[in-house]
Amino acid sequence: MTSSILVQPCTTDDGPAIAYNNVGAFWRDASWVLIWGSKTETYVASQAALRWPYNLLQNQAQHRFFKAVDSDSGKLLGFVRWDLPDVLGAADLWIEGKMPSVEPEVEADLKKAKESADWEYIENDLDAPIGAAMRRSKAGKGYLVLDYLAVHPNNSRRGVGTALVDHGLREAAKLGLDVFVHGKDAGLPLYSKCGFELLERLWIDDAELGGRGYGAHLMVWRCPKASSARAGSHVCT
Repeated sequence: MTSSILVQPCTTDDGPAIAYNNVGAFWRDASWVLIWGSKTETYVASQAALRWPYNLLQNQAQHRFFKAVDSDSGKLLGFVRWDLPDVLGAADLWIEGKMPSVEPEVEADLKKAKESADWEYIENDLDAPIGAAMRRSKAGKGYLVLDYLAVHPNNSRRGVGTALVDHGLREAAKLGLDVFVHGKDAGLPLYSKCGFELLERLWIDDAELGGRGYGAHLMVWRCPKASSARAGSHVCT
């Protein structure tokens, strides 16, 4: 029997697996690798694993976290973070993906672990134009933001990213929210397939750091009218 992909909420116990998944996914991004200098993927992942459990507890009112897992093995295959709009009552929306709180002493230990991590990297301001464009595009719109999507390359071409995005878009339809995403070059085919429209494209020249340049695609998914949105239907085809 072929295993399937399940989308489930996260807990702080998922932090280390999320860290290894995310670093592995972004290590294939040439611009991201540039900031780490001589540090290896394995080393950066080990330090990220110290940070992620505590990171998951931040901004519980707006952040919503989900993981894709293999139905047979339970192995984490991918990860997504959604950010609800900063509006009154947001903390009570999409409770399924809200990170559960932990005991104060546990949170203190997780914070200590994060602070022990080596997280020094080569800073630059290359993405400043992207940040400015994103702020312009999102201003006053009340978007649900697809803020973080990562699928380890070992799990690519299995429909993991599609499952995670589809799950969130179905919830956005229920909430009546449009969805904003900053898509990198690698994610453009997935977002286009799922119905995102391009608002603006920027090109970042990172030649000064030895890079080859990269694109930033600011995109939006328009929520279908309530009369045509059906709970449980798939939106990525």
